[in-house]
Amino acid sequence: MTTLTAADILQAALALPRPDRERIARELWDSVPAPGVMSEGDPGFAEELDRRAQAFRDDPSRAVDWDVAHAAVLESLHQQRAERANQD
Repeated sequence: MTTLTAADILQAALALPRPDRERIARELWDSVPAPGVMSEGDPGFAEELDRRAQAFRDDPSRAVDWDVAHAAVLESLHQQRAERANQD
């Protein structure tokens, strides 16, 4: 059985058509969790959701409009990706 190296996989991936390369790039990127970001599989995720729901029930005036929250999330993701790119 032949063991493929990362260089072998990269060379093969680069030979693929653009749509396939884009799909692979997206899937690889999505597989790298951002530091400090929880996902459903993380211990404590459900508790964090409960805590946030309770915080909203306690003081709904602290809620943020979707457009504002969405813009903030996109900006944060942009900054994180830029930081990762600079680390490589």
